[in-house]
Amino acid sequence: MKYIKNQNSKILYSDFRKQIVEDYKFAVYSRNIGITCKKNILKGKELVNIAIAKTLREGDNNFESYGNLVSQIINKSVSITELCNTKAISTETQMLQLLEFAKKTKNSNEKKVAYGSIRNIRTHDKSFWETISIAADLQLPMAVSVWNDGSELIEEKNQADTKKYLLESLQKLEQKINEKKLLIFNVKGWDYSGIIKIYMNRISLCRNSKVPVIFNIEEMMQLEKNSDTLKNKLEYEKEYDPITKMYDWIINNNIASIEELEEIKKRIEKEVVLN
Repeated sequence: MKYIKNQNSKILYSDFRKQIVEDYKFAVYSRNIGITCKKNILKGKELVNIAIAKTLREGDNNFESYGNLVSQIINKSVSITELCNTKAISTETQMLQLLEFAKKTKNSNEKKVAYGSIRNIRTHDKSFWETISIAADLQLPMAVSVWNDGSELIEEKNQADTKKYLLESLQKLEQKINEKKLLIFNVKGWDYSGIIKIYMNRISLCRNSKVPVIFNIEEMMQLEKNSDTLKNKLEYEKEYDPITKMYDWIINNNIASIEELEEIKKRIEKEVVLN
């Protein structure tokens, strides 16, 4: 009977293989649902949402509503129409919700985590920096994923003022990082095994030690103004498409066959259209 090491324990290879194939299905579902709903905001985030789903525990609160809804669609508890009609909340609202939940968790001594996510174009918002600063000072169990998707960080109309504010904020955060009040981790948005490992380990640290963590998701496939032409954009997306990368990783490690993965893609495409 074949076993593999999984952190400090061993699991059956068959179970390991089954879980990876299920994760691949989730990623393909998520992509197709996003296409159906015309929500590009889901594109390229599939693997990170898998990692978040794996680390969620009862009582946690995930303010990344789209990732939650994809899971519920797969489990048939909500419809695709509900996700299509879901509207994103403002940065300020999400940060306020994150902060309130994390404070309650800290005060109650419960081992819960407040999850949130933000595109890097929204990190210029003062509410983001203020929330992260408070979380570091109070040592709140907060985990925030920053989607580094190539979107512009600075708005032109307030460029000078915003740059000054960001510089001051970064200096303050650097001090908190040095004092180990805040932890920041970089991970590639297409690296399935790396994403799973770092989220599993660092969320556990956040949960048990009440240290806020930021995950900087690099090499996202959804570029905007950084692409000079549509051709460059499409080439970049093809190179960093997380689902394609996961597909290749599965094949190269002999976890599943090309035929099996192609069948999964075709079946899910039909299911999403029919729903």
